[in-house]
Amino acid sequence: SGSSPTFGIVNEYHTSEGDLLAYHFDFYRLNDETEALDLGFEDYLNQKAWVLIEWPEKIASLLPKKVTEMHIEVINPNTRKITITHQ
Repeated sequence: SGSSPTFGIVNEYHTSEGDLLAYHFDFYRLNDETEALDLGFEDYLNQKAWVLIEWPEKIASLLPKKVTEMHIEVINPNTRKITITHQ
């Protein structure tokens, strides 16, 4: 388990063995791409880990050309529609 990304811009998640699994970025409060660069965002992309990003449109020019997008749509309180595309 990990901490809620609501309170930070980036959180790390590890396997039960302690290996790095993923970085989770929440760019909701980001004002511009410079803030992501100041966090060393590009360095995270070069790690051997998943990089999960909420609000990726705020850093669009920093994203790699090939990405996988997952959109979660709330249909009702018990149902979600998940759409995954790879570019």
